[in-house]
Amino acid sequence: MVGVVDKGWVFYFSINKNDADKAWSILSAKIARTNLNADKIPATDFIGIRSKSYSGTVFIIRGAAQATIDIGIFAGEIEDAFRDANIQAGSILPDTSTIPGVKYTYYRNDTNLDGHILLPQDMQRLRRENKNLVPYNPYNKPDPWAEIYYEYQPSVEEITVSNSSATTHYDVDDFDDDLGSLLNSLFSGAAERHVTQPKGSKGWVFDKGYGRTGVPTYRFYGCSESIKPVRKTLAAAGIPYIAEPRGEWQCLMIPLASFPQAQQCLAPSSKLKSLNVFYLEQVKIKAQSTTTGASEDLLVSAL
Repeated sequence: MVGVVDKGWVFYFSINKNDADKAWSILSAKIARTNLNADKIPATDFIGIRSKSYSGTVFIIRGAAQATIDIGIFAGEIEDAFRDANIQAGSILPDTSTIPGVKYTYYRNDTNLDGHILLPQDMQRLRRENKNLVPYNPYNKPDPWAEIYYEYQPSVEEITVSNSSATTHYDVDDFDDDLGSLLNSLFSGAAERHVTQPKGSKGWVFDKGYGRTGVPTYRFYGCSESIKPVRKTLAAAGIPYIAEPRGEWQCLMIPLASFPQAQQCLAPSSKLKSLNVFYLEQVKIKAQSTTTGASEDLLVSAL
């Protein structure tokens, strides 16, 4: 997340009463490694829930004054962990926003422009004064999570894939240290605007997980401009990949079956160096074509 995030943003998890203790144990273990604050309340104490028949539990996480962690991204990790544990979700929380794809997570901004907590009577006054009030964000503060979606990624140390002949074990941490570091080196050194995600986020996503295909993969996300030199460089390295457009996002996935081949291709230091040069050349060509309006295909043919 780029820039300073208003500390009035609060994330909530709505949990079925039967799984409240189990879910709280999961959240407590994860929150202990951060500088975030967590709490829990009966759902009937949540402002806006008026039905006394609902007896679920609401967990709350709020950024501390010194917090640097993105609580929206952290909420995604909690979603993963809850799904792994088959936690039952509670009821929908009113006067909140949510992220497409989530089961448990809701958020809102509960402070005024001076940073003071809004009380129930404050919200009642604001509703009277503004018929178009947005209840989850009454002061219309910038919402850092307005245009993201959640994708489930199992929070496991090992992914097991079965096939007709044998069962392959893929150790996530080993892969990060091995192929992941090589690929990061391979795509390093370009000007920032050529490795930029949509909507102006800095950097690019370099991730692992099942993705929408259900196949364990290592994935690259970027905008159409930044992903092209990545695609060309993977092809030049002989590394098979799957391309999957996602609106403004572009995703390239290296399937599990291609990991050994990718590792072998990138193992020699000379090969890695030459491919890095190739990638930077592709970036330069893209910059020239963007500036002059020339056809990218014509420029690439000159390589």
